[in-house]
Amino acid sequence: MAGGDLMPDPATRYAEDVVEGRVVTGRLARLACERHLRDLETGRDRGLYYDPLAAIRPLRFAKHSCRFWEGRGFAGNPVVFSPWQAFRIGCAFGWKREDTGFRRFNVAYGDVAKKNGKSTEGGVIGNYGFIADGEPGPQVYAFATRRDQAKIVFNAARQMVIKSPRLARRIDPRKAGMECRENAGIFKPLGADADSFEGTNPSLAIGDEIHVHKTRDAWDNIRSAMASRAQPLLWAITTAGDASDPHSLYNVNRQYAESVLAGEIEDDSYFAYIACLDLHQGESGLEGDDWEDEDVWIKANPNLDVSVTRSYLRGEVKRALISPEEQNSILRKHMNYPTQARELVIPMDKWRAAAAPEKDMSWEALRGRPCYPGVDLASRIDLSVIAWVFPPVDADPKWRFKWDCFLPAVSDEELLEKSRAAGRERGYLDWKHRGWLRVSDTPILDQSDLRVLFKQRAEMLNVVKVGIDPHKAQQLGNELIDQDGFDAQAVRQGYITLSAPTRLFIELVATGGLAHDGNPIASWCAGNMALRRDANDNIAPDKLKAGRKIDCIVAAITGMALAMDDRQNQVTSYLARRDAALV
Repeated sequence: MAGGDLMPDPATRYAEDVVEGRVVTGRLARLACERHLRDLETGRDRGLYYDPLAAIRPLRFAKHSCRFWEGRGFAGNPVVFSPWQAFRIGCAFGWKREDTGFRRFNVAYGDVAKKNGKSTEGGVIGNYGFIADGEPGPQVYAFATRRDQAKIVFNAARQMVIKSPRLARRIDPRKAGMECRENAGIFKPLGADADSFEGTNPSLAIGDEIHVHKTRDAWDNIRSAMASRAQPLLWAITTAGDASDPHSLYNVNRQYAESVLAGEIEDDSYFAYIACLDLHQGESGLEGDDWEDEDVWIKANPNLDVSVTRSYLRGEVKRALISPEEQNSILRKHMNYPTQARELVIPMDKWRAAAAPEKDMSWEALRGRPCYPGVDLASRIDLSVIAWVFPPVDADPKWRFKWDCFLPAVSDEELLEKSRAAGRERGYLDWKHRGWLRVSDTPILDQSDLRVLFKQRAEMLNVVKVGIDPHKAQQLGNELIDQDGFDAQAVRQGYITLSAPTRLFIELVATGGLAHDGNPIASWCAGNMALRRDANDNIAPDKLKAGRKIDCIVAAITGMALAMDDRQNQVTSYLARRDAALV
């Protein structure tokens, strides 16, 4: 929302400003503007025309009849929409069909980052459809997954009615639902349960936070209930959602909207506007706009410096840089980029930068340095890993990591097949030929192979403790203890045990406190790592997708768990000795 008088046809003015480069937007928002301008030239060929007076009518309604009810600098002032909002509203209400004179669009899909005024906007649209759209017996519904969520938009509309003498004279603003005496209209909030829509005849509906809907039942029910209306409108508002389920209501609409904007699908009844950064997933992570760059934030936040402040976004971005596990939340909520619930957490550019020179990572260079190996064994027919974990020492503040990786005997053809199944064209085969992957002579991996190499490596190192998964490596652990004299300890692969070392591992990558040997298998595992969380926000490593291995990272975190315990115990012991000396 912004101040100022309404200019003639603000929708077209905004579209021209975007296309001619005077206003910064992302690619998808620009496509929406290009579509509007193109249809002004060719729409008549398809029986469409644009009515600027109809486009501006809801904007005037907002300015003269609706007032903000909350927020410093806003409360009590008339609602005047920002140009990007005027564009969307103008298109939705201004485009019509020549054969009927009714509205062209029956769905208006808006996908914008949080805190960009979507709920206030939805409240105005609801009130306009309720009192000023000229619809006999209008029925307006705000719907969401829960009635409490739907009441956010409804309460925005209701507060506008209460604060506006013009509207208050005509509308009974009850909490459960508003009624208009003049046109027998109703405006109510509805939850997503199917029974809520029985007997309804919506003329306009506001679907809030489409990305939260677990099923498409509410969407389908409201659309089918609109069938008898001459010019129904479903005003859908959302922020980017979880990209992992291609069949979710959000992803179906997002993909459909992008296809309409790109001209891949022609649907003259579907309006779409998507404000987001220009990002895409490349082989090594996100590519495109730098989400740390303030200059691009406006692409996802067209209300930047109006309803969402730069200082707030700076704080959110800073938090994500310090705690990379928060990055996906920031990307989704504030950069409006759909991310997966299980998403990459290792910034791969920083991971690549952590690869240290051979002279610093050779076994000779690490000779005698305290080491906490972590062992991740597969179920005998898959990847097994020893991670060699070297905590910081006085002469070197970095955590250092090396890996040995093992696979049972398989042919080169099977390695190629395994690589492709894991999303790597030649990965396993190349790793074998380059010496990063040890392929055994037996079809089932013999743990004694790992034990032999382990003892060879350990002769050069100062192995303090060995971390093993008690569910998979108990036999190896017993042999390392009973026959070889190592201190092998069980590290349970649960939230409580792994949360702290996982957080530290992610933080070390982000801050440059980690160095590794450039092992490409470990790099692949880092790029596959996601997080799982429990109710207390404890975290543990998880796979981004089935078949994508994270064994190298799990082994490293397993070793870190023991190293961190020892370092904490050393601090506790020192503090105890110091306190005793002071007595």
